[in-house]
Amino acid sequence: MGFPNEKIQKIKKGSGKMLNYDKNKELIFVKPSACIAIHVTNKEKFSTEARKFYDALIYFAGKEIEKNENCTRFKTPLSKLKKVVLNSKYKNNNFLKETLKKIFKVQVEYNILGKDNYQEWGIFSLIESPIIKNDKDQIIIEYSLPTIVLQCLKRKRGYYTKLDLVILKNLKSKYSIILYELILDYANAEIPLMTIEKFRELFEIENKYKNINDVRKFILDPSIKEINDNPQLQYEVNYELFKEGRRYTHIKFHILNKNTLKKDKSDNQVIDLKDNKKKENHTIKQFRNKKIEINGRVYNTDKDGNVTTEEEVLPPWKVFVLLQAKQAKILN
Repeated sequence: MGFPNEKIQKIKKGSGKMLNYDKNKELIFVKPSACIAIHVTNKEKFSTEARKFYDALIYFAGKEIEKNENCTRFKTPLSKLKKVVLNSKYKNNNFLKETLKKIFKVQVEYNILGKDNYQEWGIFSLIESPIIKNDKDQIIIEYSLPTIVLQCLKRKRGYYTKLDLVILKNLKSKYSIILYELILDYANAEIPLMTIEKFRELFEIENKYKNINDVRKFILDPSIKEINDNPQLQYEVNYELFKEGRRYTHIKFHILNKNTLKKDKSDNQVIDLKDNKKKENHTIKQFRNKKIEINGRVYNTDKDGNVTTEEEVLPPWKVFVLLQAKQAKILN
């Protein structure tokens, strides 16, 4: 069964404009960091359209919270959602209903990069108890948000970042959306060094593009080009891939501010740890039995150059990667 009847306005073919959209109007909203670094844990895929739709739901929920901080159930007219989500393609009500159903089915593991300092692990559905109904001659989408999202929107816990629905609306790929949100979330910090496995979880490609060259060709390079070519963004991004022999182990994204960008900025590159073995061994000698800072926390290295953190024991080559990625520094 489809949506209740509603008069649908079409967008002029090729216009690339939203319905009755004022292009000068700001559509800035707050999104919790824990909801940016997510891993979809079930078989449902979080598509490009679903990601834009979900961000619009967070935007309108934030608007209602501004009026009433105790609000826990949100009501948004479908017509308003369509204005901020749609691009040049015409989408009917049934398409939006199916998108809403997909969002409801998606379950995610949140805060996978650990930016939110709360030492907890959890899984939630992106929205709860969605209802579509007629109310005063317009279609209303009613929904709730998980507790962790609600608390962040009310500024009661965690980190959050400001995003722009206008920019999100015009991004063509879900990988560009993931990268855009990641860049804004870490605009004043360093995007953490990621294992290739963690990167695949974040970009939802655990079972796709097994060859790293295909990942670069179909995921990394196109999304980075779309971000870097966007005149509305003040940031550019590039990346380094780390490998040990033939096995790729880590990826590091670097955020570059266009206003201070150097002409000789580094391009995307691959760093082979095996080729850097002499440099690595020299570095190990330097930080044996030393204090080393990793992601803001200080640890003591042992006589073999290992670092024991709360989560794991880092062997020398991993410490070397962190030093290369500027996420670690020797203090003495």
